[in-house]
Amino acid sequence: MCDEPANLSVGWSDPGWIHDGVMKNLKKGVRYYYQVGSDAGGWTSTRSFVSRNEYSDETIAFLLGDMGTATPYSTFLRTEEESIATMKWILRDIEALGDKPAFISHIGDISYARGYSWLWDHFFTQIEPVASKVAYHVCIGNHEYGWPSQPSRPKWSVGICGKDGGGECGVPFSFRFRMPGNSLEPTGT
Repeated sequence: MCDEPANLSVGWSDPGWIHDGVMKNLKKGVRYYYQVGSDAGGWTSTRSFVSRNEYSDETIAFLLGDMGTATPYSTFLRTEEESIATMKWILRDIEALGDKPAFISHIGDISYARGYSWLWDHFFTQIEPVASKVAYHVCIGNHEYGWPSQPSRPKWSVGICGKDGGGECGVPFSFRFRMPGNSLEPTGT
């Protein structure tokens, strides 16, 4: 983490274990069932998703951005209730699709954690009902990355991001989301 509050004890909390899973050779248009966990730590309930059917001309996509969780800032204009409602509406629509494939593309400003790592955990609890059913694609935004002294700062962020990232500099985002072709690797800072 490159600056405060992310690198202070007030902003940092241990996220525990973060696991990545890759599924290969899925059959097209099939509902798969899965659980996450361990015998030592317990298991989730059984979840399911429908794999992509590339032969279908119908795939439902949900595109959204700027949908974080509650923040410790009094100037934040949106409320957590709006984000919760958005997830409920998307979940309702996904469940109505039945076995039709769908995916989410969250195009930046993901959690609005702004250096408070416990908000990332809260955000994942908020999106879990949807993210456990469909592919959840993300793109990094200024609220995950932006910091004036950030090394290797992308050109798009110069002059517009300020301190929007709360000193995170993309580190929590990189550890929590491994997207295909994502070249942003954690820096170890």
